[in-house]
Amino acid sequence: MEPTTLQKAIAMAQKASQEDQAENYFEAMKSYQHAVKYFLHIIKREPQGKEGNQKIREKCKQYLDRVEEIRDYLDKMEKAIDLANKASQEDKAENYEEALRLYQHAVQYFLHVVKYEAQGDKAKQSIRAKCAEYLDRAEKLKEYLKKKEKAPAKPVKESQSSDKGNESDGEEDPEKKKFQNQLSGAIVMEKPNIKWNDVAGLEGAKEALKEAVILPIKFPHLFTGKKL
Repeated sequence: MEPTTLQKAIAMAQKASQEDQAENYFEAMKSYQHAVKYFLHIIKREPQGKEGNQKIREKCKQYLDRVEEIRDYLDKMEKAIDLANKASQEDKAENYEEALRLYQHAVQYFLHVVKYEAQGDKAKQSIRAKCAEYLDRAEKLKEYLKKKEKAPAKPVKESQSSDKGNESDGEEDPEKKKFQNQLSGAIVMEKPNIKWNDVAGLEGAKEALKEAVILPIKFPHLFTGKKL
């Protein structure tokens, strides 16, 4: 005997509930929608009386609400997984700052799903395990980036002269060191409080110095372009 539409609707709703509990959410969502179609057909073609129709409408609303919950859950899971995959890619590419940001963002999505939307214990446990994995990696990246910021820059090795090529990098040429000390002593570290009028005589030298050094700094536009 062919099952009635009501029997089909009830069977489909039961299947949807079973798939939902088994966390087969795509199949559950599809079955809920099919069940609603059967029930709405019953109201339209095989009325069950005022009270019966009202109960069917309430069930349909319940199933449709659950479909929306599942859809929202799957959308957020897809977003979280996408962020986690991007984080992993940036991690492998050694773009650690971006990887850290993406890992943290992914964890926020996963935790939201666990708190507000995940229904089954199996799903929650799986998501928590992933979150722990991503958070552990994020902490390692954060620690690495902190150390990188604090670490001093490695000194650039200076090329040795031909006659000192066999010396180690740690040894320094005495003549070179002497020259560096002399150069350091010649560099003015503080701005001297001396004016042109404080220098007696040497007018020609002062004018030459102004023309060669001071004026190009103060009026650079006068010293650019083609020279006559």
